[in-house]
Amino acid sequence: MRMRHVWIATVLPILTVMTLYADEHAIYTLDDLARRPWCELEAIYRRADPGSAPNGFLRGHVVYRPDDFLAGPRSKVANFTWQGKHFSDGALVNQFRGLRFIRANVGVGESWLDGRPAHILDYQNTSHLWNDVRDEAREVSPGVYLGAMYLRRCPEPRLKVLFILEADCCRSAK
Repeated sequence: MRMRHVWIATVLPILTVMTLYADEHAIYTLDDLARRPWCELEAIYRRADPGSAPNGFLRGHVVYRPDDFLAGPRSKVANFTWQGKHFSDGALVNQFRGLRFIRANVGVGESWLDGRPAHILDYQNTSHLWNDVRDEAREVSPGVYLGAMYLRRCPEPRLKVLFILEADCCRSAK
């Protein structure tokens, strides 16, 4: 019995460190992240740095909080209609089925989630439709970004959805 306790006391800390290291250096894909629960996505986002600036077309996926009203049907509709974002020269435009519209300015700034640096995608001065929207994103793997969409509300912004973006180069490497 004592040998078993010694083994557990020796191996458990090693496995814990290995798991933490593996999680910090995990390679994520859009499909992998899309299957994870909200709390896990938020934890991954908080651990990430801004990374490189997004460039070109990045395929997108929306994740609603599971407790949001009609979260399942809303996710299906959003993921059917919204396809991703086109980034170029400090700006972006959203891609919907057959349409490119809703522009934003892109730069690095402070995250509303945790105060750390993030890529800020701000629609305030570029879109009448989404004037009250501000996104932020961080690169969680090369070419894969995890982001948060906020609505500007008083007294404080409201986190609406999380989203995942993936560059074409990452999709073909699977």
